[in-house]
Amino acid sequence: IRGGEQDVYGSAVNATIFTGSQVVESGGVANGTVVSGGALEVLSGGLAHPTVIYSGGVEVISAGGTDLGAQISGGEQDVSGLASGATIFAGTQVVESGGLASGTIVSGGEQDVLGTADGTTISGGSQVVEASGTASGTMILSAGLEIVSGTDAAARISGGTQLDYGLASGVIVFSGVQVVEAGGTASGTTVDSGGTDILAVGGTLLDVTLNSGATLEVFGTVSGVVVSNGATFIVESGAVASATTILSGGIESVTAGGSDEGAGISGGAQLDFGVASGATIFTGSQVVEAGGTASNTIVSGGTLEVLSG
Repeated sequence: IRGGEQDVYGSAVNATIFTGSQVVESGGVANGTVVSGGALEVLSGGLAHPTVIYSGGVEVISAGGTDLGAQISGGEQDVSGLASGATIFAGTQVVESGGLASGTIVSGGEQDVLGTADGTTISGGSQVVEASGTASGTMILSAGLEIVSGTDAAARISGGTQLDYGLASGVIVFSGVQVVEAGGTASGTTVDSGGTDILAVGGTLLDVTLNSGATLEVFGTVSGVVVSNGATFIVESGAVASATTILSGGIESVTAGGSDEGAGISGGAQLDFGVASGATIFTGSQVVEAGGTASNTIVSGGTLEVLSG
């Protein structure tokens, strides 16, 4: 197709669009269309599979339209209907409000979500969940990036990075990192061995679970963290932690300029380089390091050790 328009009510096989357009009407099927320029339009009731979209090409899937298995290699797919099983090598998939992308693989380029994305796998490139967008079941592999300004549920981070400016719930960090940015909220995050959770100033972290080998690094304010066996909790300069529980084998490090209020130490260790107030030692230890200050500590068991300086 070079400049004209093909309207498909039946079946079109292996068309190539250089300029102009192919319009798949209700009941129509476009099989193997290559969009190297111009546009493929899939209207309500129409079906395209599998489409290849190169740089300069655009596929528009209207509400009620469907595309299965598209390969995006530099062009753009705009989804107001359903796109299932797409792979983004380069270019962009834009999931519009009311649109649904299911099972997209992002190996390069970007998935921009204003509607709904379900089961995206990010092995390179990025998924951007806009303020109006919702993502669920995203898998973030090494070199993958998810940026959440809207809502994300049940992401799995395996070597990649999630930057949360919106609401992220039920995330599991197997490896890699979740960063809860200013204005963002993370609820019910679980951090496994090799994973890191970072709470920035102005972010909110609720009900985090730290398994053995996990690291939580806080620059803002957090309450109620439970530091389990083998986990590490770092309270950075300017940060405030309260009602921390440190279990056997767990370590909390309060750095210079950081503070912890009302920790309960039950077998683990609190290393205090900053300010620790109102801690209770049941078992385990509080170690006041050089430059650190501890006030109103209650020793009902365990050890309070004050080092030189």
